[in-house]
Amino acid sequence: MTRNCFIEGIMIYQASFQSVKPKEATRKQWYELLKHLPDDQYLQAVNNVCAEVSDIYPTTNFAGLVLAQLTDNGNTGEDEKRWAAKKQRGDTIEKYRDGLRRKNPELNARFKKRVIDPLKAEMYLPTWETFIEPLVVVSNDNGQMVLFHDTAEWISEHFKADIEAMTKKPVTITSEGFRSMLFDVVQEGIG
Repeated sequence: MTRNCFIEGIMIYQASFQSVKPKEATRKQWYELLKHLPDDQYLQAVNNVCAEVSDIYPTTNFAGLVLAQLTDNGNTGEDEKRWAAKKQRGDTIEKYRDGLRRKNPELNARFKKRVIDPLKAEMYLPTWETFIEPLVVVSNDNGQMVLFHDTAEWISEHFKADIEAMTKKPVTITSEGFRSMLFDVVQEGIG
């Protein structure tokens, strides 16, 4: 793709999402990720993004959106395999969460009432649905609460302080039990 075509696409994108003001370094990175595309494919993908995506945030990856449009429209067998693997992992995570909820139903009901439900009113709904609603209590022993989330590190970094303030106790957020279970499932499949 030519640099002029890339700039034209950025101008179309910024006209549709006026709050987007990428820095020069960001634009350079996007160009590096997209320069292999033919001009017409790139512009069509940018137009598709502008037509189909309703919410853009300052951290939204423009290059990722453009490439996703091309993948969605030219779905290859590899894309389908990746989607199937992602879905299977998601299903396995949900089964693990359900097991934890059944193991500690009263504890999870209290946590939902004290933390999950109040945060819903304070947060952007898709963020809450992705990061807060799926939290599950693993244990609450010796004044320490242990929670499960498959993206535990990110949750700890962004929400742990709020959760500790709401529960008034130290909180550990982990994905370890699930990772061990997933390892066992993989080992069974290999063996």
